[in-house]
Amino acid sequence: MNPDHRQGVALQRPTRAQRDSAAIAERNAYRWALVKRESPWIASTVAIVTFALAAFNSFVGAHPRFVENLPVAIAAVFMTLVALTAGRDWMPARVVPWIAAAMAVILVAAMQIQEALFNPPTGLSYTLLVIVAFAPMTLNYAATLVSGIPIIIGSVLVAMRLTPVATVDWVVVCIAAFAISVMLLWMRIRSVDALGVSLAQEKALATEDPLTGLLNRRGLESRVTQMFALASRQQLPVSAMFVDIDGLKKANDVYGHDFGDEVICATASAIRAMVRDEDLIARWGGDEFVIISLGVHSDAETLNDRIHQHIASNGMPTHKWPGTVTVGGATTDASTTTFNELMRRADRDMYERRAASRTYDQI
Repeated sequence: MNPDHRQGVALQRPTRAQRDSAAIAERNAYRWALVKRESPWIASTVAIVTFALAAFNSFVGAHPRFVENLPVAIAAVFMTLVALTAGRDWMPARVVPWIAAAMAVILVAAMQIQEALFNPPTGLSYTLLVIVAFAPMTLNYAATLVSGIPIIIGSVLVAMRLTPVATVDWVVVCIAAFAISVMLLWMRIRSVDALGVSLAQEKALATEDPLTGLLNRRGLESRVTQMFALASRQQLPVSAMFVDIDGLKKANDVYGHDFGDEVICATASAIRAMVRDEDLIARWGGDEFVIISLGVHSDAETLNDRIHQHIASNGMPTHKWPGTVTVGGATTDASTTTFNELMRRADRDMYERRAASRTYDQI
């Protein structure tokens, strides 16, 4: 389709760097959404268990004194309040991984304060559990590494109260626990990203034709609303071109469906080469394609000839299929006509042109 023959809006095709950036943004958004969905109930559960253990140690432990468990109990209550806030709709999802990491720092700090002040029988065992477990919940390397700094520093300060040998052992164990946590984070991120890619592929399959890579009917209908809205705002017409493959059924019957698929792919490739980057192209049915564009479409015969020339120049065996299509088109005002009405007009024009020309029932 010759851009000189119509009026439209020139939209820039995304560069590879822009596509890569969009993929990274989509991956991060999926991670953040998952953390925002999970962290409130995980943190609340941890807080409840922590508070229950603090209460148990305060009244039933070997040395039942509530004041010894007060720092951990306060941290548990604070974690519950923060967890409830993190799950609110107004909370940006990208912030939640940092909130999750901050809650881990607060809980570890409370345990370290308890150890430094009261030296409970459990020692730093619970601290190690939190250090190992917190990183996978954040799904964020930066938040994990930043929060790891105060955690390790606090562990070193507490360990300095022990004997020299025990100090070295405890610092090594804390660093090892943090390393394990980062490894678990790496494993979980890989799993989450793989799941995100799988879901994205399933979404793409729902809107793309697997044979040609073009939009399918559902995919076109999901995007055309935006094009109509843009055309209405900028007072531009919207055009539809119906492209029907001549003789596809005969090609399938005589030469098999594999050759029929080659015909479909060759036609799709030709259409891609003849239209602008911003046009919407879809495989509407088995042998039909649709082109939706902003502006006035070029002449149907011109597009027909160009598609034929492109197919012939790419080595399609004309003794099997002549490489011809029937093209019909329509243009409408986006503010007064619906997409369905535009499609009916283009489809009717295509069938009228087919009826007026010779058919290719015999190859």
